[in-house]
Amino acid sequence: MLQIQPQPSTHALAQQFTLIGTVDIEAIASLETLYILPANCAAELDFALVQRVNSMGLAQLLKLF
Repeated sequence: MLQIQPQPSTHALAQQFTLIGTVDIEAIASLETLYILPANCAAELDFALVQRVNSMGLAQLLKLF
């Protein structure tokens, strides 16, 4: 299960998120929340607390990018 927690940012057009858990096919619903970021907004994803990314999770991350 993947959790995405927003973190404070010092810039108006930048958002930071901490990803926690496993990035796999079940992470689609969690990752979809990142599709609604404002235009021209930079996003920083922190993977330090991610335990595992499998091939389906990697495919979903590539789709996001």
